[in-house]
Amino acid sequence: MKRLGILSDTHGDVGRTQKAMEVLLGQGVDEVVHCGDVGSTRVLDVLVELAGEIPVTCVLGNVDHWDRAVRDYPQIGGVRVAGRFAERMLEGMRIGVVHGDDDRLFREKLESEAYDVICFGHSHMRADDMGGRTRLINPGAVYRAAIPSVAVLELPGGELRFLSLEGEVLRRERGGKVNGEGGGGGGFQGFGVQVGEAMNP
Repeated sequence: MKRLGILSDTHGDVGRTQKAMEVLLGQGVDEVVHCGDVGSTRVLDVLVELAGEIPVTCVLGNVDHWDRAVRDYPQIGGVRVAGRFAERMLEGMRIGVVHGDDDRLFREKLESEAYDVICFGHSHMRADDMGGRTRLINPGAVYRAAIPSVAVLELPGGELRFLSLEGEVLRRERGGKVNGEGGGGGGFQGFGVQVGEAMNP
């Protein structure tokens, strides 16, 4: 069994990034993905400092697109900036990582049905839903969220926990639909995908 730590939308907030990483490391994660809107090289420095040799893969969000220092950040230890999309293999599971602001890119990866899980951000809302055969996970946002949060996914079993930056377990919701089918009321509706839980715990 492996544990994947998932965070997103740090928006340059060093203090909250540190708390987020401490929560994930306290959960014994084997690897971490950052789903974009890193926000500053100082956030990447914190990841390097805290992660040690644990692999941390970051993708670029819309906030990062114009920040050359973030885009060109060198790989240090296990921390790397992978561009707009990244792919990881963990316990035989193929995992895609994308920010979620680029509709075409998201659709392309989802409709390929090549991924067991796609981790994404951008909406600042926690989500755990299915799009065809692919599980869609948004850990919520570290910055600018009613309750800042991260997520831990156990593989290959699939148990998912949303956690506040104080380490409290937050409520999750599953059952969103793709292409506007069905409910998930109040959830984010990016890419025609209903993802069911807004920013309340």
